[in-house]
Amino acid sequence: MSAYDCRARRQFGSRQGGRALGLGNIMITHKNRRGDVYYLHWRTTRAGKPGYFFSKKPDGDLASTIPEGYEIYEKPNGQVFLRKVRPKLVSEEEIALVRDAVRCLADEPNAIVEAEGNSIVVYLPDMDRGTFDSLAAALDPFGGRSIAHLFADFQRRSHYAPLMRFTLVNPEQRLFTVERWCFRGALMAGSRS
Repeated sequence: MSAYDCRARRQFGSRQGGRALGLGNIMITHKNRRGDVYYLHWRTTRAGKPGYFFSKKPDGDLASTIPEGYEIYEKPNGQVFLRKVRPKLVSEEEIALVRDAVRCLADEPNAIVEAEGNSIVVYLPDMDRGTFDSLAAALDPFGGRSIAHLFADFQRRSHYAPLMRFTLVNPEQRLFTVERWCFRGALMAGSRS
């Protein structure tokens, strides 16, 4: 499951076409952070094995179970995948420490912080709250929806980019290197913490 509220669930009822693999009318769905519902589908590969993929379309061959050893994963920008369960080399406490620091010290409550292998990656939205408030104030004379409603929609639709990575370099002492993306096609090395 993703680090940010992955809501995988089974739904009962009509499948709206197609057939389910396994248990009749049960299907696996996932609602991503943007509010889009994805359905887990299956197909037979050329080798004769079952293959799985997510689609927004509720018709087709729907899977009723997640295969053993797999998990639903949502990328920071809302794309949904079924992937093999990956071992976490960083602890939940370390992830929470980075998440709290980013939200508190950087004043960025909408940051997405997740583990990727031996790293903790920080993703930030393409527009911060201050920029949003300026844009909303400029558009205010045109009326319409409240600022709170617009901000909720903005949070759902924001594009996220990786801006910082903490890489575990010494598992015994739990030492990390810090790198930030410079958007010139590479990472810039930081310091050890």
